[in-house]
Amino acid sequence: MLIISRALITFRCFNKFTVLRSLNLPRPVISVKCKTTITSIDYSVSSSVARSNWLITNLSKEGKLSQARELFDNLCERDKDVITWTALISGYIRIGLIDEARKLFDRVDSRKNVVTWTAMLNGYIRSDRIEDAERLFAEMPVKNVVSWNTMVDGYMQNGMVDKAFEVFDEMPERNVVSWNTMLTALVQCGRVEDARALFDKMPKKDVISWTAMVTGLAKNGRVDEARKVFDRMPERNV
Repeated sequence: MLIISRALITFRCFNKFTVLRSLNLPRPVISVKCKTTITSIDYSVSSSVARSNWLITNLSKEGKLSQARELFDNLCERDKDVITWTALISGYIRIGLIDEARKLFDRVDSRKNVVTWTAMLNGYIRSDRIEDAERLFAEMPVKNVVSWNTMVDGYMQNGMVDKAFEVFDEMPERNVVSWNTMLTALVQCGRVEDARALFDKMPKKDVISWTAMVTGLAKNGRVDEARKVFDRMPERNV
């Protein structure tokens, strides 16, 4: 049995029992209005992975890492799954505690999945630790398109355009985000010819692709060309 004491649960657009029902908890004798924060509810509940994950994820997102960590540390190992670990790792990354996130990451062992690896990768990139990101990326046993996009974006953020191209060319699959990441970065660093060549190769374009290309051409004095691209846009935003 796990005692959850003084659970901090924020209600926004829910009625007073929405979250409690989602946790399968009994209704307390307490008056709560919408947009009210519960700060003193004591429950004795059977620990379940779903309940624990819900609480840890939401506490982490709200920056309440001490409460999330306390709950995490009091869970039996059988009541933790990869979502539990990844939620807390992401919480530490969100507030910039990358080394603490890495300690947890190393403890997950064989339970890590591609989401866990990508969360840690993103943490290194957000902290401008590109060399750590490179090492982690090389160690990843499985990569998905989000992992590849994250590494490409990391190189672009650090001005390492050629390295970004290398990773982009190695990608086994690409989505429109992959192409837009490269396109936007090329435009931002003034490599309009490369951006235009990439744009013309794109198998699928969205409004972000078209807008990035139009903006890049216009900012580099190629107004007539920008207008031609603009006129070809299948959809436009404001």
